[in-house]
Amino acid sequence: MRKPLGTRSGVLVGSIFSAICDECGEGFRVRVGGGFTSHDFHCDQCGAHRSVQFSELGELHFRFLKGIDVPYSIATSKRDEWIREHYSGEPISESEYYSEAANMLPACECGGRFRIDAPPRCPKCRSARFKDDPSGFSLDYD
Repeated sequence: MRKPLGTRSGVLVGSIFSAICDECGEGFRVRVGGGFTSHDFHCDQCGAHRSVQFSELGELHFRFLKGIDVPYSIATSKRDEWIREHYSGEPISESEYYSEAANMLPACECGGRFRIDAPPRCPKCRSARFKDDPSGFSLDYD
């Protein structure tokens, strides 16, 4: 599987790429990390992807921003700085943030839960073991 391009607070920087399952040979696209205004969660059972906009997380995201020392991203740095200086809510840690965010999301159609640390999986056999498709699509977007 592809190595992270970099991390921000331990989370992969955003990327979409073509992959080939090591178990069944199925080709599929993987989306990991997130963007300037979203996080990518995966189902802990089937690996389905769910992009979560910071606006969906509301005040929870403000509490997270209050608890970090640097802006979440360059694109949001002014807003993040303003929130850290003016938001009166209690800050939370990164682990609390991702746990609470996951608890806010509805269950996956398969019955699993969306989590930030759940791996993407092959849509055919559900294996979390795959490699980059060297002839496939790749886009690093954040």
